[in-house]
Amino acid sequence: MLILTAMTFTPVSYIAPAREISILIGTFFGAKLLKEADASRRLWAAGGMVAGVIALALG
Repeated sequence: MLILTAMTFTPVSYIAPAREISILIGTFFGAKLLKEADASRRLWAAGGMVAGVIALALG
């Protein structure tokens, strides 16, 4: 519901990528709590995604 409200005030190009931050949170918990294999590569990829979201917000 909060996403829909935010989309009425902000362009969708800012809101849609920001929703994907949950991928970073899930990757972090998978690496730390579940001890998944190849965690460093996944964390780097998720970090790159967050950097893209930040670039969209600043640009």
